[in-house]
Amino acid sequence: MQQRPLDFAAPRARTADALSSHKAADEAERSGLIGRQCAAVLELVRRTPGMTSSELAARHRMDRYVIARRLPDLERRGLVKRIEYGARQVRWESAD
Repeated sequence: MQQRPLDFAAPRARTADALSSHKAADEAERSGLIGRQCAAVLELVRRTPGMTSSELAARHRMDRYVIARRLPDLERRGLVKRIEYGARQVRWESAD
């Protein structure tokens, strides 16, 4: 299976965020940090499907907020899919 590059065009900071947030987001994108985080989170979901972002973070000792930010990026690319349970719980699985 050929790997697609993890290139994400979604905005990294909200319009109302401070200029420093936009600069930090631009640097994270430019440095490749976001792509590396996405690749790492995708691997976690593939190894342990059906978990929430909190469960993934606890199981793999990774920052929950990094995971929670990257999962929607991966979903937009069609690499993971969300499974909603109840009113507020979302579990994640690989789309392949």
